[in-house]
Amino acid sequence: MIESIEKAQRVLPSLVGWVRAWRRMVSGHGAALGFSVSESAWMLSSLLPAVYLDRVARRVRDKDLRERLGDVVERLKAAIEAAGSPWALWAR
Repeated sequence: MIESIEKAQRVLPSLVGWVRAWRRMVSGHGAALGFSVSESAWMLSSLLPAVYLDRVARRVRDKDLRERLGDVVERLKAAIEAAGSPWALWAR
């Protein structure tokens, strides 16, 4: 147990760095596309999680977990396609 905690402490800084770099890259792409601050925030909080979780759910072997992830994905997709969301506005 202690060894696992020590290993996590060693890899955590590099994971944090990777997430920060990924977020900067995504934010840069949003800025290049002319996204507003609220559109960028929406992309990070709704669109990208939906895409990621959809991909993960397809690979999960545990049926119950796959179904739970699928439910989350469906709720995110419904919010993405809801009237007033950036997606709905872009699709016009």
